[in-house]
Amino acid sequence: MIEDEKSMAKALEIKLSRLGYTVTVAHNGQLGLAALDTTDIDLVLCDLIMPKVGGFEVLEEMHRRKIQVPVIVMTNLSQAEEEARARSLGAMDFIVKSNTPITTIMDVVNNALAD
Repeated sequence: MIEDEKSMAKALEIKLSRLGYTVTVAHNGQLGLAALDTTDIDLVLCDLIMPKVGGFEVLEEMHRRKIQVPVIVMTNLSQAEEEARARSLGAMDFIVKSNTPITTIMDVVNNALAD
């Protein structure tokens, strides 16, 4: 999970851990990309607006490096342009955090990992 909002990251980490997932948390895109280089990751939850390296840059770098890990974008940006850009860069899903309960995020993660 690449999420700079620490309270959101902690809440998701707890919920995902309770579902049996091992969670690696990076609080900015730079650390997230480093984790992709050193950790076996099945799915990325990625915020878009973060310090150092933002989510769009993470998606661009993953595409450039040909990192084939599914990405679910979680953001408070709700413009259609942001969703279209994220999907064009390879995001499989796009969640507006402020409009989505954590239980729904858990459902999206479960469905993504079940495929």
